[in-house]
Amino acid sequence: MRAYSSVSGKLHHSGSLDAIKQADGAIVIGTRIATDNPMVRYALRTASQHNGAKIVYAHPMEDALMQNTVTQFMKYEAGSEEGVIALLANELLKNVEIDEASRAFLNDLDLGYLEAESNIGDDELKSMSRAFSRSAKRVLIVGSDVFAHARAKNIAKLVALIEKYTDFSLVVVPNEVNSAGVSLICNLDCDEECEHVVGYNARGDFLLSSLEDADLAMPALNQVEGSVVNIDNKVLPLNVALAFGGYNLNDLANALGLEKEYTIEYTELLPKEKGFKGVTFDALENFYTVYGEDVRGYILEEVTCASDGKIEEIAELPEFNGTVIYHCNPVLQFNQFTNKTKQLEKDRTLRGSAQFAAAARISDGDEVEIQFASQTIKRIFKQDEELKGTIALNPRFDMAEDFSQYRFEKSKIVRVV
Repeated sequence: MRAYSSVSGKLHHSGSLDAIKQADGAIVIGTRIATDNPMVRYALRTASQHNGAKIVYAHPMEDALMQNTVTQFMKYEAGSEEGVIALLANELLKNVEIDEASRAFLNDLDLGYLEAESNIGDDELKSMSRAFSRSAKRVLIVGSDVFAHARAKNIAKLVALIEKYTDFSLVVVPNEVNSAGVSLICNLDCDEECEHVVGYNARGDFLLSSLEDADLAMPALNQVEGSVVNIDNKVLPLNVALAFGGYNLNDLANALGLEKEYTIEYTELLPKEKGFKGVTFDALENFYTVYGEDVRGYILEEVTCASDGKIEEIAELPEFNGTVIYHCNPVLQFNQFTNKTKQLEKDRTLRGSAQFAAAARISDGDEVEIQFASQTIKRIFKQDEELKGTIALNPRFDMAEDFSQYRFEKSKIVRVV
């Protein structure tokens, strides 16, 4: 988000779920949105049905759940997001007055190389522009595929450039509930492979978690009072739904000398320079009207900052050959917490096309061993006739998520005999 701010000149993106619902033109990139965020999927469907919105869906994999909503599908190569967004920026800013440095950057793009290596052609970009020619309310939706991309910072700058100089509002779809809030108030240190790391609902030498493998049990999200920042840049209150008889984050804070009686006392101390309003927890509204109007919390104040960032030259686009897996959960499963529910279906299969099965030399129903990065897991392979290509869907809701990991990964797959 700092890279984004260095070009946009502001801390927060401009779009929201309501902006999507009211849009008559949308670009979705870097997310399998139907399962990543059903609320965004619903908002896009509303825009399509009520406004006749033209919706461009850019991703390496088609999604059958979106086929009745999407008007144009752009299939790009896995890993080429930086090149694709550069092509989008060049097309959308072609006839727009922008600063000299940004125009020079766009003029220097090797469009032939980017189009060839990303698999996005000039005809597709021009078709998109024609579709948007009469659109008055347009939105750009960027998903979590790009967050752990090796070129994430430059991608963020390119996205900011589009938002800054066009009438597209921007919606960033995060991985988890409070990703936006954490990004505003926390500083991310460089990973120096330190020892004795404490992980809070994340991997570490000492684990704080509400799951059973924790070294110190902590309350789950429905067992705490506090606040989160959602996809709309809105501060929302959380109330306790289930009791918890143990330590919480406030106990740890007190042990470190901060001395607050309740966790919610920190709500009003959230930094105003980041857009928070200094409202006490008990003063936050938390209800819906009889007409369904959302009256909860407050929207962050707009905060401007220096826009002195420089967009870097596009790096050589990577290649993902062979059998590739995409970390993507099935419908209604999102993480290890939803995995605990008894009511939801748990599809733990590796799902791929007939083409993927042929490339991996496996068959429907085979138990397979998947090696990727530094992990080895076992899954049952399920051939899915709705999928195409040599990328398979690997669920992660039943294992610890590593958000530093790019969602597309080269893998070695062997049948378990």
